[in-house]
Amino acid sequence: MAFAIGKSNPNFLPDALSASKVGVWEWEVVGDRMRVDATCAALFGLPVRQAEQGLPLQAASDAIHPDDYPLFQRQITDVLARGGLFVAEYRTCPSPSDTRWILARGRFEVGENGLVIHGRGIVIDITESKKEGHVEEGAVFLTMQSEGELSPLIRATDKAISTYQELEQMGAEGGRLRAVARPLLIALGHELVRSTGAQEAKGEPQPKPMH
Repeated sequence: MAFAIGKSNPNFLPDALSASKVGVWEWEVVGDRMRVDATCAALFGLPVRQAEQGLPLQAASDAIHPDDYPLFQRQITDVLARGGLFVAEYRTCPSPSDTRWILARGRFEVGENGLVIHGRGIVIDITESKKEGHVEEGAVFLTMQSEGELSPLIRATDKAISTYQELEQMGAEGGRLRAVARPLLIALGHELVRSTGAQEAKGEPQPKPMH
């Protein structure tokens, strides 16, 4: 991996992972610059300062678990072709001895030229909840083509993400408010995972799978 935190120390756990389980990311597709916060950087083994300033998407995707990486690459191609909302659950390897399960939630915007120009969203570290329950064998990627068809849970999650990201612009005061908003995002992320699994078990219609 080109950029890594703690690669020389397999027992290293970035403070960001113990302090927060919610990371924020933003990707300018034109120019390929992805900016992420400290938590997101830790989940992907990225140097914080460089990640906050912006790195190519490949710097982060290099940390995706080898078994999940091919599917991730196919879904990136798909989302760049259509834009819209998505939810993904997959593994990252921020260090050789550490595997994290994350839930990613985001939105990709289409410009006037019909091309995807910008993406933004969050990643939630759900490793502990995975350890408490069963762990699937690989990644899950779902996409919702129409916002009108989204469930109240997904709409609530999108609003919470938007609020969390707006608070980033408020400096120290925003930091205090993000500490209040963070548990809600984590709870919503866990509920998304549980509801998706419950619907699959019941055979209920799911958001369109990404192939």
